[in-house]
Amino acid sequence: MNQKSFNANDIVGWVARRKFLFGGFLATVGAAYGVFASYALKFVFPAPKPPRRIRVFLGFSDQIRPGASKAVNLPTGDQLLISNTGKINPVTGNTFIAFSNSCPHLGCKVHWEARREEFVCPCHGGVFTAGGVAVAGPPAQSGSNLKPYEILVEGNSIYAVVEEV
Repeated sequence: MNQKSFNANDIVGWVARRKFLFGGFLATVGAAYGVFASYALKFVFPAPKPPRRIRVFLGFSDQIRPGASKAVNLPTGDQLLISNTGKINPVTGNTFIAFSNSCPHLGCKVHWEARREEFVCPCHGGVFTAGGVAVAGPPAQSGSNLKPYEILVEGNSIYAVVEEV
């Protein structure tokens, strides 16, 4: 019978193959744990989603005559003041502007004064331009302006574009 005898070189080769296969096994297990850990971290700390912008119906354009304004509650809980300036804005192509009606100083409700073409806060004399920029009172001193809202006019309908909560 022809039996093969093992010599020292065969044993060394066998040990080397075993170490190589064990190293491959450890690398595979390590990669699997790495993938699992990355998915677990994404689950625990998800990437923030950008806010979705929605259109909110504010009313019909013929309901707000030039010089008039209307306060509208938004789904976000805020309230905006839409005003018809009577002058066409070259950027938007319409006569409507909308800002938060909450004064950035103490939260008092501002109103549109058509004669002066500015927003006025009755609490502490805050005055804002038609663009929402503070020009007098505590808001001007702190550099706080009214929060603007994008307005869309489609036919006779007026919409505000807001971020969904």
